[in-house]
Amino acid sequence: MKQKIISTLFVALVCGYTTLNITSCTDDNPPIENSNGTTIFEVAPITFEGIAEGQEAQIHFIAGAPWTATFTSSNNWLSASPTQGKAGEATIHITPYSDNKSSSTRSAELMVLVDGEDVPFTVRITQLSAAESDLKISGDIENGVMSLKADNTGAKFIGTLQITSSSKWNISTDNTNNWLSFSKDKEPQDGKETIVNLTVTADYQNFTQSNMCGDFKLQVPGTSPINLQVKAEAYCHVYDTDTKSEDEVERLSYEMTDTLQTGTYQMTFYVESNIVWELKNLPEWMELASENTETTNRRDDGTLQTHQGIGLMVKDEYLSAESRKDVIHLTDVRGEVLKNIEVSFDGIKGNFLQHDFAFPSYDPLGNDFSFEAKASYIDAENKNDYWKKMELSFNVKTSINYTFIEDAPYHLIMCNAKNGRVLKEEVRWASLRMGDAFNQTESNGIFTKEIYLKANDRGDEDDQKGLTNPASVREAFIFIVPKSVSFEDLFNAGDATLKEEYAESFSHIMQKQDHEIVYEFALEGLENGGTIYLPSEGGTLEFNVLKVTSEQLTPDLVRLWYNQSIGEWEEKEASSAQLSAITIEYLRSEETGELKSLILNVAPNMLTPTRGFRFNINVFRGDGYSETKIFTFDIMLKEN
Repeated sequence: MKQKIISTLFVALVCGYTTLNITSCTDDNPPIENSNGTTIFEVAPITFEGIAEGQEAQIHFIAGAPWTATFTSSNNWLSASPTQGKAGEATIHITPYSDNKSSSTRSAELMVLVDGEDVPFTVRITQLSAAESDLKISGDIENGVMSLKADNTGAKFIGTLQITSSSKWNISTDNTNNWLSFSKDKEPQDGKETIVNLTVTADYQNFTQSNMCGDFKLQVPGTSPINLQVKAEAYCHVYDTDTKSEDEVERLSYEMTDTLQTGTYQMTFYVESNIVWELKNLPEWMELASENTETTNRRDDGTLQTHQGIGLMVKDEYLSAESRKDVIHLTDVRGEVLKNIEVSFDGIKGNFLQHDFAFPSYDPLGNDFSFEAKASYIDAENKNDYWKKMELSFNVKTSINYTFIEDAPYHLIMCNAKNGRVLKEEVRWASLRMGDAFNQTESNGIFTKEIYLKANDRGDEDDQKGLTNPASVREAFIFIVPKSVSFEDLFNAGDATLKEEYAESFSHIMQKQDHEIVYEFALEGLENGGTIYLPSEGGTLEFNVLKVTSEQLTPDLVRLWYNQSIGEWEEKEASSAQLSAITIEYLRSEETGELKSLILNVAPNMLTPTRGFRFNINVFRGDGYSETKIFTFDIMLKEN
């Protein structure tokens, strides 16, 4: 049979980069100008019909040096000859030798390597479909291969095909592909063109390995079947960072290291997975770094979190000089191990330091947390104490033993503060002292000491230098740090901002200097002990603040019940519904932050002829959360 010759388009740029010669090759030996040692290779893509017999294509080019040709991937339908040659004019004959019986086109690439050229030259070659039926296939498929994608549950891999045909067709597969299932949105019909959405699903429970490959056939009865390949990849990778870069290598070995929070040994890894995993067999000496840390990537609603971080830390009771090693597992829904992650802890270092000195910056109502001297701090033998000395106990753990506070491997640094903001000014109105020797322990090479923070010990260093005023409030940020850390070491060079490692490792303390303070509170339009009358539908009232000594206020709601038998109102505990229906809001000045007014909200149907409410407003005294009532008012039903 006479061969069909499929021509290629040759484009050459020659003559000092100024003249563009375009030659259409319409015979076996098209003219090509001499390249003077330069490779000229401009070839258009080649397309063959689906029936291979009688077809051939020719690729013409000029090689500036010896060359070789090869296909970029194996194929069983295409040949090229010759596959090597010398410098000069060259022709490669491309021949398909098998029919394309699939329902879709297939492609290959021929790569020509010329000695001395850094980049190969490629030609894409495509063969159209020669299927005997009129099946047309589109959707999640390329070159006859479906790559199924994981769904958002971590259990299924799914792909969808759109199959158009005017005949009925069926699906077949062998027993080795029982991990696949198929569903159609409708049935194909004979004599009427029908578009059917075919969903192909791979169930991870049936996987025998992480990368599954299989095939299935579509066939119109009486015609040649169309073979389609299917691939599905389940993966679970472990990385160091929360954003994986292309060149990042998976890591499966981690060390518990001393973190920015001194004395805490921790590790963090990130899991990227398209299937469900669960953290298993956590060693007894380890715990989750946070109560919010999840041990699986399956959300409560059953969907999958594909990227997730896991933080683990050494339990306090296992902190010691002893080294430890273990392996934790990430397992799949079948209980099989996906990843073995080695974890190790080399033991505490000589600079180990951990303490529980932590006081909240704010009370439960959002007020500044403060400590006020009170009668229990009185030193009856020291008349100069002025009833103001106070001491707050806490524990310090170190790997170094010591008897005197001067020999401790840490020290106290105090940074002045104003309105809750740290200042780059060192203050010294508090100090440390050793606690009771009976409260000192040793375990696994770790020494725990009871330490006291002393404040308001008048005659302190700042008092002597005239840096503080006994009649005013003072506040500071307190750091318990190794002795090697100085005040300047806390701050970034050149400015007054704390370094990252210290920005979250301080305690804020505000101290009032006079325990005999007289608290005053006055509202415009409402006297202490007064009564507000509202209709049954409730309402909202605002009262301007005229005078307030301390803004650490705690409103306490009490239910009033009228006892008809004795004709008196009695106090009862308010229910949770009533506590949420009758509230007080604070309104502060945007400029100064000072308390400007109180807003009273009373929901409908709260007040009745036999039920009212009483608000007791207490001042919050930081130490021990003690409270003192300074203002009260009643809320009653307005008579008609």
